[in-house]
Amino acid sequence: MIPGWKNLKYEDRLRELNLWTLEDRRVWADLIEVFNIVRGLSSIKPDTFFVYDNKGITRGHQWKSKKKRCNSDLRQHFFSERVVNMWNNLEKHVLVLVLVR
Repeated sequence: MIPGWKNLKYEDRLRELNLWTLEDRRVWADLIEVFNIVRGLSSIKPDTFFVYDNKGITRGHQWKSKKKRCNSDLRQHFFSERVVNMWNNLEKHVLVLVLVR
């Protein structure tokens, strides 16, 4: 612990150290892992986690994936479920720069 910071709130310590929250770091790591899976840089095959939406693009990018139907709350917190919305909300120009190369 840094001397004198013992009584500071978590948010204040993060701001002082210019760090991200644990939630932001998890989102960042999840998106990096999705990128690695989609690009084939991971030993995990994309079919394991994702079903791609090939019905044509009306908005967004061509690498959109669909959520599988889930009947329980437990499944909603799985990696494959929590990253789909974040991945699909990325802008096309961002993904073109990293995926097409």
